[in-house]
Amino acid sequence: MKSIINKLLVTILIGVIGFVAYSNKDKLPEIAERTKTRAIEVSESVSTAINKNSPKTTPNKVVQEESNYETTDKRLPSGYKPIILTESYEHDKWTTEPQELVREFRAYIVSFDDNEDGLLTRNPDWVAYEMRAKPANMPVGKAPDRPSTWIEDDKYKDEAPHDKSYKHSGFSRGHLCMKSIAWRLGANADWNTHTTINASPQVQKFNAGIWLDMEEKTKDWADDYGRIWIICGGAYQDKKPSLWIGDKGEEKVAVPDFFYKIIIRLDGEELKTMAFMYPHKPVSKSPTTKKYFHARYLTSINDIEDSTGLDFLTKLEDEKEEELEALIATEVW
Repeated sequence: MKSIINKLLVTILIGVIGFVAYSNKDKLPEIAERTKTRAIEVSESVSTAINKNSPKTTPNKVVQEESNYETTDKRLPSGYKPIILTESYEHDKWTTEPQELVREFRAYIVSFDDNEDGLLTRNPDWVAYEMRAKPANMPVGKAPDRPSTWIEDDKYKDEAPHDKSYKHSGFSRGHLCMKSIAWRLGANADWNTHTTINASPQVQKFNAGIWLDMEEKTKDWADDYGRIWIICGGAYQDKKPSLWIGDKGEEKVAVPDFFYKIIIRLDGEELKTMAFMYPHKPVSKSPTTKKYFHARYLTSINDIEDSTGLDFLTKLEDEKEEELEALIATEVW
């Protein structure tokens, strides 16, 4: 009996469907599309429900021995991202003096000018960093996000400039530790280069010209030699700034007349060094090679010390320090 009733119900249902279809024959494509869309929605809902209750899986990770690339992108409401130091890195390995207002980041260490001598430049005295070969698990493609304005360091707010001091000045905020160099240690490390304590005013054609070209060369050397160390900063004619930026009511920021860069590598137990002092102005490429002629700006570490009042390589024995600091490299690596 139940079987007969079921067959009867099926017959009635088919008839009703046929009647509805015939009544809406002009709207069949629309009904079909709605039915298809609903089917997709149901399918996705079911898939979500299944996945919710399924064990979580993670994609295979690229494993690299002693890789220090920081993959976590922890975000803060503003200011610095979390500063997670890399214990195996020695950014100021041979100790630069003096050390004034010091802050260490994951990718670099900075000593910012204090006001002890009565001349507050609002510039870093020096920035030092160890750079290693590009890690195998470093993402390829678009660089990480950067803050919309440069970070103003609360710890050194009385000495460091505000971002607005650079606005409408005609000068760029010149990284001393380049963002794409810091990116080798993760997105957070990259982000934290955008702070006014890691910047000096630079003419844009210098910043995007010979200075950038040397930064790119240092990345190549790190890849070639495995690791290198860099110390860099600004210098002033007769150790006194002659040009400042910043409108009335803003912090005045000194504009360096020169920028120096010291590059160090280990060849076995032996230290190899190059020291450069660039005039802070646009520099043209060679008309014949179409490249920048960096060898022209090779100098000695002693000359940089005389221009800045800094003391480099202080961890070395005095005799070795004096020997290295007197050398002028005869060629660029």
